Amino acid sequence: MIWEELRKEHLATYNGTYLNSPANGLVSKKIVDRVRAEEDNFLANPGDYRLDFILEKSAHIKQQQQLD
Repeated sequence: MIWEELRKEHLATYNGTYLNSPANGLVSKKIVDRVRAEEDNFLANPGDYRLDFILEKSAHIKQQQQLD
């Protein structure tokens, strides 16, 4: 990937070295959009959102952890 393309995907616009990624990594625009979509989904119908997480998403997360 070309560095300029990678930089465009992230919210930071300065040119320099970011040395604190393990603790406070830069967040890409795709991640911000995904988090906002999840928030909107939750706010629109919190009961269904929680039920879906309990019944489906948490089982998927547990399965992924077992594979690691």
